[in-house]
Amino acid sequence: MPDEKVPSVDVRLLGPVCLLVDGSTLNIGGTKSRAVLAMLAVNRRRVVSSRALANGIWNGRPPRRFAPTLHVFVADIRKALRTAGTDPAAIVRTINPGYQLDLPDNCCDVARFESERAAATAAAAAGDHAGALEHFDAALAQWSGDPLADLRDLEFADNFAAELVDRRMTTVLGRVDAEIALGHAAETVGAMAALAAEHPVNEAVWRRLVTALYLAGRQAEALDACRRLRTNLAELEGLDPDPVTLALERQVRRQQPLLPIELPRGGTTLETTQSAPRAALRLSDGRTVEIDSGIRIGRLPDNDLVVDDARVSRHHARLVVREAGMLLVDLGSANGTYVNGTQIVDDTLLTDGDTIRIGSTAMRVEILAEE
Repeated sequence: MPDEKVPSVDVRLLGPVCLLVDGSTLNIGGTKSRAVLAMLAVNRRRVVSSRALANGIWNGRPPRRFAPTLHVFVADIRKALRTAGTDPAAIVRTINPGYQLDLPDNCCDVARFESERAAATAAAAAGDHAGALEHFDAALAQWSGDPLADLRDLEFADNFAAELVDRRMTTVLGRVDAEIALGHAAETVGAMAALAAEHPVNEAVWRRLVTALYLAGRQAEALDACRRLRTNLAELEGLDPDPVTLALERQVRRQQPLLPIELPRGGTTLETTQSAPRAALRLSDGRTVEIDSGIRIGRLPDNDLVVDDARVSRHHARLVVREAGMLLVDLGSANGTYVNGTQIVDDTLLTDGDTIRIGSTAMRVEILAEE
């Protein structure tokens, strides 16, 4: 007898939450069931405790006896998988103290996005801008709408979506850099003009627009874009352009050759381990923040480290502890994240004593001695 075909399972979060088998969308129930699936997919191949799932799907206020109801939501997912001809117990596993979604990364759009994004960054760093462009396009093709679009107002979903949106912006800008490096600056002007209109104070976006216009032989329009950005920053944020933007404007005004596209520092994705070193940040305002598995830094109060500064984005950067050290990730911030005076453009491994600057706040990395 021929071998039976194993059904193909796919989870999509870069748009409405969907569970598909062989390309067909399954009905897994209401919002709570989709929220359970999303939390498990975000943490695929890792056990998520029942308590964490309950806190996520009930926004931190689960009922006292949540376990039976939570089990119903898990059962809805398993029933849909069983009906579609898969083995649900092998995909949604019950493992103390909770559940695990046992799917490889290529069965989730978020993982495919991150994989293609990492490949694009590596290609750009190696000078293969055509390869980078191909991978950036493949990464962006994973998106079908706003991430977790049907789970808004759930705090875990909003936080995860905000970070993904920031990463998508970084990917879009990386794609533009690849186009410009390939000599296609003129072809990027229309898209960058539209993006700048949507993000009137995002200097990283406007710098690409200015660069594209200038390299396309449209110096006057490039300088006009500089003036419009300056006006936007003054009227909307009460700020002047940052030094990188001012340097670009001077180059355009003087008709100087533009500097080559800055290549990313780092860019290696490292798996979380339990043997990571303990670390802390010493802030210029006197605060000390010890880092466990990682923190998110930004202007909004939902960040782990809140920096009250108009130059700091709502979710600006993330710092995580890995086996090899600490990894700093800029989350598509408007004004950049700097390490030892250099703006980072991709995930960056830090060492003891490195100085991070976000807005006007400086912080020093300290690797703590093991007790």
